Amino acid sequence: MTDISSSQTNVPPPVKPQRWYGWLVGLILLLLGMILACVWLSATEAGFAVSWQIAERLTSGAVVTTKVRGTLWQGFSLEGVRYQDDEVHVDIQHIAVDWRPSALFSQYALIVKKLAIGHVRIKRLRPSSSSPIKEPLSLALPLNIHINHLSLASLVIEPTLLYLYGIEASYHYDVGRRHAFRLVSLRSPWGKGSAYLNVAEAKPFVLRGEAQLDGLLDKVP
Repeated sequence: MTDISSSQTNVPPPVKPQRWYGWLVGLILLLLGMILACVWLSATEAGFAVSWQIAERLTSGAVVTTKVRGTLWQGFSLEGVRYQDDEVHVDIQHIAVDWRPSALFSQYALIVKKLAIGHVRIKRLRPSSSSPIKEPLSLALPLNIHINHLSLASLVIEPTLLYLYGIEASYHYDVGRRHAFRLVSLRSPWGKGSAYLNVAEAKPFVLRGEAQLDGLLDKVP
C-alpha cells in the first residue's frame, strides 16, 4: 500500500522567477534608450539643436548659441556663439564645420575639410591667474589630425587692441611624426605675412619653419 502523505511531502516547491531577469531587461532598455537619444541628438537637425540647448543649461549660460544648422555627422554651422566667465568674454559671429566623420573609424584620423570662423572678439575682464607654463613631456596626440583649410575672418583682442584679419591656414599631424602648421595669409594694420612651422612631437621638440612679412613696424618698412 502506497503512502500518499509521504509522496506529497516530497513534491518540490514551485520555482520562483529570479529577480535578475527584471534587472537585465531594465538595463537593456536603458542602454537602448541612451543609444537612441545619442543618435537623435547627433544625427538629426532638431536633436543637434537641442544638444546645444542642453550645453547652455549645463554651463549655466556660459556657452550660448543663437542658431544651429546641420548635424554632427553631416557637417554643421553655429551662429552667434558666446562664451563668458569672470575673466573673459568671447563672441564668435559664426562657425562652419565640414568634416569626414567616417575617417575616425576607417583611417583613425580626424579630417576636417573646411573650418570657417567668422569675426571673433575676445575681451579680457582681468588678467588671468595662470601658473607658469611647464614644458610638456610630449606633444603626441592619440590620432592623426588633418585640417585642410582653416579660415578666420578677423580676431580682435581687448583691451590690448590686437587686430588680425584675413587669416587662412592649415594644420596636419601624423602620429609618430610632426605637427605641421602653415599660415597661408594673415593681415593686420601693420602689414601682411605668411609662415610655415614644423614641430617634432618628442623632446627636444625640434622646431623648423620660416616666415615672410610685408609691412611697416613703427612706420619703418
